[in-house]
Amino acid sequence: MFSLILVLVLLFSSPLPSPASPSSSANYSSEYVAALLADYHQPNGLQIVMPKLIEYIKEEGSDDWVAIQHVAGAYQMMARKMYSGGVNVEKAKQGLEETAKLFKSASIAYDAFMERLMDRKVEEYPQLSYATNPTLVYRSWGDALVKLGRAEEAAAVYEEAKEKGIFASAVCRPEKEMKAIHPGYIFENPYHELEAELEAMLPKIRWEFLNDGEKGGVQEGKGGWKRESGGLVDASSGTGWLQQTYFANGSQTSSPSSCEAYPTLCAFVKEHLGELSNKGQVKLSVMEPGTVVPPHAGPTMERLRMHCAVFVPDNSEKSFIRVGDVLRAWEEGKCFIFSEHCEHEVAIQADATDSRVVLIVDLPNVFLSDWEDYKGAGGSWKKEEWEKLQQAKRGSSEAAATTAAKDNKSEL
Repeated sequence: MFSLILVLVLLFSSPLPSPASPSSSANYSSEYVAALLADYHQPNGLQIVMPKLIEYIKEEGSDDWVAIQHVAGAYQMMARKMYSGGVNVEKAKQGLEETAKLFKSASIAYDAFMERLMDRKVEEYPQLSYATNPTLVYRSWGDALVKLGRAEEAAAVYEEAKEKGIFASAVCRPEKEMKAIHPGYIFENPYHELEAELEAMLPKIRWEFLNDGEKGGVQEGKGGWKRESGGLVDASSGTGWLQQTYFANGSQTSSPSSCEAYPTLCAFVKEHLGELSNKGQVKLSVMEPGTVVPPHAGPTMERLRMHCAVFVPDNSEKSFIRVGDVLRAWEEGKCFIFSEHCEHEVAIQADATDSRVVLIVDLPNVFLSDWEDYKGAGGSWKKEEWEKLQQAKRGSSEAAATTAAKDNKSEL
């Protein structure tokens, strides 16, 4: 807690001036920054390094995209935590304004760096070993603008990244691009048997949820229930998003109390451990009426996300999820699957009679076109099954392209 307070004071006590545009003739190579970023990962490193990094990018390092990105990331992390905790929304907005400015500067510095790199050696830039993927610059820059209500500016940022080849698509924005078949935004579930099993379980899970609620268990701090902490919703608005996690990144995470309340879910996770995404989660998601999750894109292509509706209020006609350009409402007792690394947003009707409850199950992305990528994502299908799906999807895509070409030709 002390660390969080210290960093908040450092970052938000006085806004940074906008960093100067980087000079292409400036010396990018910096042993100083490399040494600082090495300390950054040591105990108490954030408190030690951040003031020095701030001074560096203000005075002498305004063309150093690695240093700028680290400072911008710290601003964004603290601002998002303030939003999700309802600490001080105005200060959080101030932090996000600084975040957007800094990530913009990082993008300019990155472009200048790429120009210099054409006639210099990568080894001359020791801090590059601490650089993150440049996709994070554009993802984070756009996310900050969206949170500030500047969606059109964010869309322009994503288009710019696409034009530069940083993203393959302005809509689907993973941290790391992987070769894959694009099945669509919301599509036919390739996990047919698992979907049928989950839909058969949903009445039991619904009963367990209602029973838990009657006992007062569905609230923050009880039985593993936690508020969303990533800053995707504004806690000060009076609406909220509760989650209870049973599986995360390859391991079962449920507590004895949550398994006592939800034995069906705990048994499901235990039985299917080897089939779930090792880059994803299984969790119950409860969104209260009025909750709005602004547009955002998941970080990885390695998982597909399934939503299974446990409880949908009767009067929630205006509650929806949008993925890409597809709108979808939840149907109680039914599941659907979507590309979570593509842009999506959620809105729950403000005057809904009750919360929307969804079971989220992340599964390995069978549409990844490289067998090793699929296996690395935790894939459990036999290679023959995977190849059959790949061939079928490629055939569908080729047929659609041929039809579109014929239609265009007939219109000429």
